[in-house]
Amino acid sequence: IIALAGIAFVMFLVLKKYTDQKVVISDIPVEPAVQVGVEEKQQAPVENKVVEKQPTVITEPNYSGLIRSAANRMSQALIDKDYNTFADYVYPKLVDVMGGKEIMIKTMVESLPAGFSFSGIVVGTPSKIVRVGTQLQATVPDISTIQLDGGTVVAKSTLIALSDDGGKTWSFLDTSNKSLEEIRKLFPEISTS
Repeated sequence: IIALAGIAFVMFLVLKKYTDQKVVISDIPVEPAVQVGVEEKQQAPVENKVVEKQPTVITEPNYSGLIRSAANRMSQALIDKDYNTFADYVYPKLVDVMGGKEIMIKTMVESLPAGFSFSGIVVGTPSKIVRVGTQLQATVPDISTIQLDGGTVVAKSTLIALSDDGGKTWSFLDTSNKSLEEIRKLFPEISTS
């Protein structure tokens, strides 16, 4: 049984529409691997070589609570089938790629299999927060329990949490069913670390 859920389902639709690659549902966690306390060495740019700056690790302890709270509100909206509220937590650039909030919601609702519903979602502890340019990013594990006509499915996933306002508000991308490379084709601002 294939379970297409929440943001993962929206990303599935986007990737299927905008890439030539086959989309497979799987769990591919995207966790930042940032070295703390290592100073970046400045090197003279070499011709035809791109020098990427490593993201900065943010140590503000309150961000973890804000991310988890936002992810829980988004999850509850999904359980309650409140797709309007759910869409408020989807990464705005994904909403734009889908054609706007109303079209995204309509596409989700029309594409859900008969008998599909979320009976529970457990949001884990966010990773360390990194700053990429002016954007804050982190990853958040989650486990969804999905009811289908044929039974129950438990799906593990990793969300990418993003904030463009210094951590006041957070939006999310689900990484299940796609690789970091596939995500970065649509959203190159996502950290590779």
